[in-house]
Amino acid sequence: MRAQPYWVALCFSESVLNSLFHMGATALSGVYCPGLITALVLYPPLFWYLSQLAYRDGLLTNTLGMVAFLIAMVIHTVDVATSVFGANLDSLRV
Repeated sequence: MRAQPYWVALCFSESVLNSLFHMGATALSGVYCPGLITALVLYPPLFWYLSQLAYRDGLLTNTLGMVAFLIAMVIHTVDVATSVFGANLDSLRV
């Protein structure tokens, strides 16, 4: 069974945001952020390789990649805000 394109793009986008988070957290705090080495050494080449495969197989387009990146950015921001910074997002519930 072939994966749905939006899930492929969303997963790839999340790995890029993970790398950016670990680099930013280490730079801002001045202290090593666990996961930094993996985020810098493993995720970028893996993201590039898998993105190329998905693009070649027609699972990923430029537009789809951008939409997935924006969705992943929202998800990652909420995740980091609640799990790392302890933000309470109950006021946003409907």
